[in-house]
Amino acid sequence: IREAKFGGVAKKIDPAPNGHERLTMRAARPGFDWPPIWLCLAFLVQNVEEVAGGGPPVPRFLEKWFGPLAAQTSVTAAILISLAGIAVTVAAARANPPKLAMFAQTAFAAGLAANALIQLALSLSERAILPGTISGVLLMLPFALLVLVRMAAPSMIGSKGTMIAAFAGLGAMPLVLAATWILAAVLMRALGAA
Repeated sequence: IREAKFGGVAKKIDPAPNGHERLTMRAARPGFDWPPIWLCLAFLVQNVEEVAGGGPPVPRFLEKWFGPLAAQTSVTAAILISLAGIAVTVAAARANPPKLAMFAQTAFAAGLAANALIQLALSLSERAILPGTISGVLLMLPFALLVLVRMAAPSMIGSKGTMIAAFAGLGAMPLVLAATWILAAVLMRALGAA
């Protein structure tokens, strides 16, 4: 008995006693692509480590625009970016995700790989381990690279698609982070906490 999956349908090829093959079809079982899930979990662990270590520092431009901000602004920014990562993962981790979800997951993975490398470089330059660096390098970076390698497969978005999505993710990373920080500051102001 051989089985192959085509477009979400599993085709079972069963040799019959007369030598002819009988083809039966059934819906493929829903499944998950685990590397994006592992990457998201590593990202959440890294965010928890970063917040537990004092949170990411509030960008200077934010304090120029909003004035002094409460410490909860860092926590709020970490929660918002975590929710965005979960949303991308939910869209991309199911079996046979749409191409757009695979591009978004690839961009997300490239951004997280860059984040881990930047934190490592900053830790080396300051000769102190910054919060989030250990889990970023040991967990997030390997899973991000695994996702990038998997997405380069022809059955996913291919090497060209992976390169385009990865560079788009790297280019969008500063904008996404700035938007997350602005939203966190606006939420804190609206709640009266900042």
